[in-house]
Amino acid sequence: MFLIFNPIVHFFFAQTAIEQFYSIPITIFFTIFYPLEIVAHIFNISSYFDDYLKIFLENKIYVYEVFTPLYFFILYILFSFFSIWSKKSFFILNILMIGFNFYLYISGYI
Repeated sequence: MFLIFNPIVHFFFAQTAIEQFYSIPITIFFTIFYPLEIVAHIFNISSYFDDYLKIFLENKIYVYEVFTPLYFFILYILFSFFSIWSKKSFFILNILMIGFNFYLYISGYI
């Protein structure tokens, strides 16, 4: 689902980073880590977790901008609607999605 929305999202918001792929595992980890950090602060043993939190917060994220071109945006929306009725349109939509995401994440390294 994350990759499917990228062509539409990047028409309006161009900022992207490879670290976007880490958002789901980070969210799961943070759900466990945050309550443990609160309990550690209550019992004054937070220094064990603070070092890991500091490493995470000091991580530099390379953010770059890639806009979805208008012609591609319109084509993508049209095939999104056509794929409701046509399996062939759905396959084309998936090819467009894979191509855009490949372009999106490779262009950050070029």
